[in-house]
Amino acid sequence: MSIEKFANLRLGNEGFGMNDSELKKRTKQFALEVMKLVGALPENAVGRPIGNQITAIMVASRKTAKGE
Repeated sequence: MSIEKFANLRLGNEGFGMNDSELKKRTKQFALEVMKLVGALPENAVGRPIGNQITAIMVASRKTAKGE
């Protein structure tokens, strides 16, 4: 996924009313798209810190969800 495509993602109301299985599938797909975005960032002084921040947010969210 390109950075431009990621920036244009819309988070609408279509997510409400999902069952657990649908939510888990959608969350996993979102995480995979975020990882693709991080992988597309340049390996330089600008890209690395941005990638680190994005992945740190994902780790913190996962820990919170697990109750750690």
